[in-house]
Amino acid sequence: MYGADRRLAEIKLNESLLFEIELAKITESRKNNREFERFYNPYKLKDLMSEFGWVNWTALIEGMINTPIREDDLIIVTEVEFLKKLEVLFKKTSHEVIANYMMWKAANAIVDRLASDMID
Repeated sequence: MYGADRRLAEIKLNESLLFEIELAKITESRKNNREFERFYNPYKLKDLMSEFGWVNWTALIEGMINTPIREDDLIIVTEVEFLKKLEVLFKKTSHEVIANYMMWKAANAIVDRLASDMID
């Protein structure tokens, strides 16, 4: 496995899988998405930063839209409860597990583009 200790890799992958399971548990199911008004939660950027300061919203949003935003700009948050639960999950999960999960998801997204000899 490209020089990695197989047992350690299995442990780290299992930790990532358990994190994904916890992530799925805090995600609303589609059948609960019938209350459309609950998805319209306008926040001024400064209020979003105050309530959910564990995310650098300015950097995230500006990086996505490639436009500067001001602290009085309105941001529509569709899943406030998810953000609250995600913060709790992030606080109880190590940075290593989160980073490994992100790398696992990134690798999984490109695996179909790899040559077959690399996959084996």
